Amino acid sequence: MNKNLTGVALVTVIVFILLLSIIAIAMLNLMTNQALLTEHQIKRIKAQYVAEAGFWKNFMHYFLGQPPPPPVSEEGMNAVVTRETGTGPGGTDTINAKVTY
Repeated sequence: MNKNLTGVALVTVIVFILLLSIIAIAMLNLMTNQALLTEHQIKRIKAQYVAEAGFWKNFMHYFLGQPPPPPVSEEGMNAVVTRETGTGPGGTDTINAKVTY
């Protein structure tokens, strides 16, 4: 009878360790995905600010009558801002900003 209890305890411990391992792997996967998502969101926020900087730089050059400035570049992100005359609503000018990262 004592040997049977030892065998049952061994199987119980192995099953318990297996369940804990599965839970640990699932949590690691979840945390990795969350980290990647957070990194992507941070890049999108930085890209938005780079695009705004490019927009305002282009707008000020336009306002002052200067030629378009070179693309804005920050932390590996490049904002290319283009100005199109008469393509907006009511024949207004359109300024487009595109950020690559």
